[in-house]
Amino acid sequence: MAEHFKRRGILLLISDFYDEPDAILEAIKPLRFLGNEPGSLPNTEHVAEENFSVPLWPGMPAEAQERVVDVVRSAVGVGARA
Repeated sequence: MAEHFKRRGILLLISDFYDEPDAILEAIKPLRFLGNEPGSLPNTEHVAEENFSVPLWPGMPAEAQERVVDVVRSAVGVGARA
């Protein structure tokens, strides 16, 4: 689904900004003193690989909301709204 969004110019936060396992650890640099290395947080790494954030937020223009919803609908095989 993330690739479906990217092809349509919509960035998904986790898949676009944390697409490398090392990026997860980079994002939590302040916790490096705990000795975490790639592979030491398997559940966190799995969640980052399998989940994404659909860009919708309060105050988002209605046209942008409709575009995101239409891309979700097309990704799951449901026709765009009329």
